Amino acid sequence: MRKIGMWFAIGTVGALCFSPIGATQTEDELLAVEQEFNDAVNAHDVDKIMTYFTDDSVYDFVPQPPAMNGKEEITAFIEGLFAGMPDFNIVERHNHVAGNILVREAVLQATHLGVLSGIPPTGNSLQILPFHIFEFEGTQVKKSTEYLDMQSLLIQMGVMPAAELPPLEPSFTLPDPEPSGISYFETAIESDSRWNSGDLNSFIKLYPADADFLIAPLGIPLDRSAYVAAQEIYSTAFPNRIMETVRRIDCGDGWVVTEVIFKGTHDGPYFGIPATGQPFAVRGVNIVQANDDGFVTYLHTYYDGITLLAQLGLMPTSSSSEAWELYK
Repeated sequence: MRKIGMWFAIGTVGALCFSPIGATQTEDELLAVEQEFNDAVNAHDVDKIMTYFTDDSVYDFVPQPPAMNGKEEITAFIEGLFAGMPDFNIVERHNHVAGNILVREAVLQATHLGVLSGIPPTGNSLQILPFHIFEFEGTQVKKSTEYLDMQSLLIQMGVMPAAELPPLEPSFTLPDPEPSGISYFETAIESDSRWNSGDLNSFIKLYPADADFLIAPLGIPLDRSAYVAAQEIYSTAFPNRIMETVRRIDCGDGWVVTEVIFKGTHDGPYFGIPATGQPFAVRGVNIVQANDDGFVTYLHTYYDGITLLAQLGLMPTSSSSEAWELYK
C-alpha cells in the first residue's frame, strides 16, 4: 500500500466554448507581464504585486469561497500566505494564452513557519500544485481563479492523515489506442463525453500508451493503467458521477482548459470510507492536450479534496482551521 503524497475527480449545463478574441495584449506581452508578476510574488513584494490587479479585481480562490473583491481583500489574503509561508515560491510549469486569458500550472514550494489559515506552524516542507486562470484587462489582472487541493496541504502540514492508496491496477485489459479522427478541440470534448458515459474502455482508447495523467488530490503522476484504475475507484464510490462543463478555453496548439462541476452521490466505498448517500457538487478544472492524430496526450485534473469530504458529511466544514481542530 502506498500513501497518497503530494507531488504529483457530459451532461453540459450552461456550457461555454470559449476562444477569446480582441485581446489588447499579444501572447508574448501577456507572458512577459505574467513573468514580472510572478517575480514580484516570489520576491514577496506585496505593493508591486497589487499593481498587477485592477482596482475592481476579483480573486476566486475556489477551495475557500466566497471570492475576494478588490485590492484590500486580495492584499490581506496574499499577506496571510507570506506570513504562514515566509519562503513562499512559485515555480511555473506550463503557461498558455488565449486572447486576454493566461492559464498556468505551477508548483508552490514553501515551509510552514507561521500561522496559516488558523493552523499553527508545523515546520513542514510543502509542495502544492495550484492551477490559475488569469483574465487580463490590458496589463492588469481583472479576475484570478485558483484551483488548489487543500487536502494535500493539510496532509503535508501533518495535521491530517493521508489515505491509503491501493494498488492501481485496472480490472480489465486496456484496449489499444484508437484516434478520434477529429480536431483537437473536438477530441477534448469527445474525451469528456466518454468519461461522462462511464465507459472507461471507450474513454481510454483516446489516450496513447505514453499519455501524461495527473489527479492533483492523489498526489502522484499516473500512467494509462493507473489512471483507469483510479477512475474505477471513483466510479465505485460515485456510480452516477458526472462533470458539467462551465467554460471551455481553447489555448491553441492542442491545449484546451475546461472548468467543470463534478457531481454525484456517495453510494459506494471511497478509499475505505463507507457510503454516506450524500450528494456533492465540486468545482474543478481539466487541462488537456490533443494532437493532430486525434489522441489526447495530456490530462491533468484539479479540484479540492476537502470540499468533497465536507459535502459528503465527513468533515464539519471545508475550512482549514476547523479541519485542524478536527485532526490535531
